[in-house]
Amino acid sequence: MVTDDSLHGRAVLTNDGVRVGELEHLLIEPGRLQVAGVQVRVPKDVADQLGIPHGLLRGTSVEVPIEQVRSIGDAVLLSVDQDALRRTKSSPTEPSTPGV
Repeated sequence: MVTDDSLHGRAVLTNDGVRVGELEHLLIEPGRLQVAGVQVRVPKDVADQLGIPHGLLRGTSVEVPIEQVRSIGDAVLLSVDQDALRRTKSSPTEPSTPGV
């Protein structure tokens, strides 16, 4: 069985071979209990290259629909290139402060 925790941190690569981040979470569709997509942690420098908005101190998380995921193994291979990721919805994240 594969768990979300066992996939966390795996490299995410576009179909043109560019590493764009790491797998943060699987996104599950609640009513159907199916994987709807993956949440990818995109570092600040990569977000800058892709023109994806991000927080002041850190990168961002991008939700990639499952239709754009080719395979998940030792790495997560996307079926889209960098240009398609530029058009993907992002949600800037800042570092969390414990106890806040």
